[in-house]
Amino acid sequence: SYIAKFEGGWHGGYDCLHKAVKPPFAKPESLGLLKEVVEKTVVLRFNDLDSVEQAFRKHDLACVVVEPILGSAGSIPAEPDFLRGLRELCTENGTLLVFDEVITGFRVSLGGAQQLYGVTPDLTILGKILGGGLPVGALCGRREYMELIDHRKHPNSWERSFHGGTFTANPATMTAGLATLDVLRRGGVYEHVDGLGERMRRGLEEVFEDVGFDACTTGVGSMLSIHPTRERPKRPLELSARDRLLLRALHMWMLLHGVAYVGPSRVLMFLSSSHTVEDVEHAVSVVEDFLRTLG
Repeated sequence: SYIAKFEGGWHGGYDCLHKAVKPPFAKPESLGLLKEVVEKTVVLRFNDLDSVEQAFRKHDLACVVVEPILGSAGSIPAEPDFLRGLRELCTENGTLLVFDEVITGFRVSLGGAQQLYGVTPDLTILGKILGGGLPVGALCGRREYMELIDHRKHPNSWERSFHGGTFTANPATMTAGLATLDVLRRGGVYEHVDGLGERMRRGLEEVFEDVGFDACTTGVGSMLSIHPTRERPKRPLELSARDRLLLRALHMWMLLHGVAYVGPSRVLMFLSSSHTVEDVEHAVSVVEDFLRTLG
């Protein structure tokens, strides 16, 4: 009867998961959420199987929802043993494991993060890249669960879960999505963007070392974030007022020098097939100039 999510996990404006997205993680993210809904959402620590095991002992968990790589919280990858352990615990307890791959789906590989980690969830949430630039959302999973929304198999509405909407199967989105998948299947895209991501992370780390600045990068493939700490975080950080101010200043500096990313109080970058080595080198040099200007 409970839903579990992780600190820092962003799953959109869905009421049951609109909690513990940013510090302090114990609070809901919006006014107007029903108290009963908030109370039925259990918050767990990312990359911490002990917190998951404790939750299973304390609550009857219907499902566990997780981003295999925390996106908005700073491109923080799950440790391989963590996802494997999560899969085992959910299977042992008869709990659904749900991967939110809205960001990672088709971005880190054609099969998403679950292909990279070799861990298969019961349900997967997809979006963004799947739409080829147009708004899109998708739910997929094991047949036994997906059949519960099939009106042909369950013609009586009270025997199935509702699924549908104004833009369901929108022709323009479906066309753009199929064209995008066709391009990705041809090959070359992932090699290009993953190479750029690795080049940028390596370049930034070298800058931090040369300048003597306490910072590090996280990310997988074309996903990248900068964190104001030498130790690479395994879960979302609660930033000090100084660090938040620093990241805001960096964001403004980058914008003034032709580099845009998700900000301002965090550094969240996504590289695309349109980016070049020159783009990456420019971004790295702008960060270096900023840090040297700070003195």
